[in-house]
Amino acid sequence: MIYERKRVYASSPGGFYRLQKEGSGKSLFGFGNGSGFVQLSDREGTEWRGQSIPNDMNGGHSFRFQNEKGETLTGISDGQTLMLRDARGRAWKGVID
Repeated sequence: MIYERKRVYASSPGGFYRLQKEGSGKSLFGFGNGSGFVQLSDREGTEWRGQSIPNDMNGGHSFRFQNEKGETLTGISDGQTLMLRDARGRAWKGVID
C-alpha cells in the first residue's frame, strides 16, 4: 500500500522577503519557511517577528509583525507583493521571492 502525504494546512508564502519604507528608504530583509512564521530584520539589527494567515482562496495572506520595542506592522499580500503599514501610517512595500 502506498501512502500519500496530505497537506493539512494551507501553506504560507515562504522564501525571502524584501521591504522598503516609502520616503526614507529604510529596508527590511528576512525569510519565511512556509509554516506561517516570518522573521525580518533591518540594518541596525532590529528584528521583526510575525505570522501570515491565509485570508482568501486566491493565495492572499494577512501579515502581522512585532519587534522587541512593541511596534507593529500589519498588512496584506497577494503571494508575491507585500504592503504593510506601521502604527504611524507609513507604508512599507516589498516582494516575496
